Amino acid sequence: MSVYRYALAPIAHSVRRSRRHIGLAAVIFFSGFVLGGISVALDAFGPRPAGSTGQFAIPDLELSNLFVNNLLVTLMLVGGGFVFGSLTTAVLFMNGLLGGTILNASTESIPLTRVLVLVVPHSILEIPGYLLAGAAGFKLPEMLLTYLFGWRDTLYERVYLVDFGVLTSISISLVLVSIFIEWFVTLSL
Repeated sequence: MSVYRYALAPIAHSVRRSRRHIGLAAVIFFSGFVLGGISVALDAFGPRPAGSTGQFAIPDLELSNLFVNNLLVTLMLVGGGFVFGSLTTAVLFMNGLLGGTILNASTESIPLTRVLVLVVPHSILEIPGYLLAGAAGFKLPEMLLTYLFGWRDTLYERVYLVDFGVLTSISISLVLVSIFIEWFVTLSL
């Protein structure tokens, strides 16, 4: 009881208060994902160069590259709130677009079951981590705009800052775990 009361309950309350922000982040991300998949299906990127087989090769990656890339995306999502959520929106949409494009294009040369085996283990944590980071990035503009429009008397309220910190911490934790899963599981398959 005490562990839930003092550790997990505040996290659950922060996530519950951020449902609209998480939903907005999910809509933006999955809109990009669907558009990316459709663009490949419609051959929107034009014909492939002559001699192209459409085969995908997994590049040689270093663990440090995965850390830097994924944490940079997470920090851009969170920090995008300082520019009224525009960076958060763009990064969410572009990551969804990239994910949908890669997933659909890779199924042309690799069976879908193999693609899912490669993607699902780390994406099951990485995507929620990005969505929570996006929600944190949307918290800051909401805090500022509600103050500017006179709906609140103070610029910063403790509850907004707590929610921002909780969402940021959870998102970074999820992305870090997904990096290890990607490195030790996905790339070994």
